[in-house]
Amino acid sequence: MTYECYGVPATQLRQSLRWLDEQLIDVDYVISRHDTKLSELKNERDRILARKDEIEAELKRKESIG
Repeated sequence: MTYECYGVPATQLRQSLRWLDEQLIDVDYVISRHDTKLSELKNERDRILARKDEIEAELKRKESIG
C-alpha cells in the first residue's frame, strides 16, 4: 500500500491510526456509561409508574367503597 497520495510518511499515518483507535475506545466507554445510566433511569421510571398505578388503584377502590 502506498501513502504517497497523502504526502505523509507511513509511520506518521500508523501513529494517527493508533491515536484514532484510542479515541474510539474512549468514546465507546463514554457511550457504554451513558447506556448504563439510561437503563438505570428507565428502571427507576418503571418503578415510579408501577407505584403510581398501585396508588391510583387503591384510590379507586376506596372511592368505590365510600
